[in-house]
Amino acid sequence: MLKNGAANVPMATTLLIVVP
Repeated sequence: MLKNGAANVPMATTLLIVVP
């Protein structure tokens, strides 16, 4: 679960940066 969360954080951050 920790690995999944750690990998999910950068993905969400990338999406937030790409969307705007």
